[in-house]
Amino acid sequence: MKMYLLWAALAITVGLHTEAMAQGQTVCIATDRTEVCRFIDSTAAFDDCYILQEPGLFTLDAVESEFRHVTERITSLYQIKSRTYRPDEKIWEYAVLSDAGNSYVFMVCPRQSLLKVVGQITDAQGRRSHYLVAHHISRTWREPEPVGLTRH
Repeated sequence: MKMYLLWAALAITVGLHTEAMAQGQTVCIATDRTEVCRFIDSTAAFDDCYILQEPGLFTLDAVESEFRHVTERITSLYQIKSRTYRPDEKIWEYAVLSDAGNSYVFMVCPRQSLLKVVGQITDAQGRRSHYLVAHHISRTWREPEPVGLTRH
């Protein structure tokens, strides 16, 4: 029953995100744990994973121009550069730029109850590799955008 309610909440929240934009509503995505994986070239897959029991909150502003991510340790802002919807997979994909100047891809995956972040890191020898941070969604909801913050 709990899983059904979570799935229903995700479907309603993500499925009606356009309505939320029209009504000036922020989409809130609570997460309860995070899985971090690195990309393994030899297998062409994300592997070598570990789990962090770190709750967090992502918010997506009403006009989909910015994500905010808050945990006990950090608050980060991510400016949305572009957005793509993949209807076959029902995934919203966002190219974002962090407040620290780093580029990421955010993927909101309601079927998997995940908000995935793909990033790139460069080691001391200048080699680049990718990593995946999969935030497990525990709850989603919408809130009115605070007065004065609605962007046009």
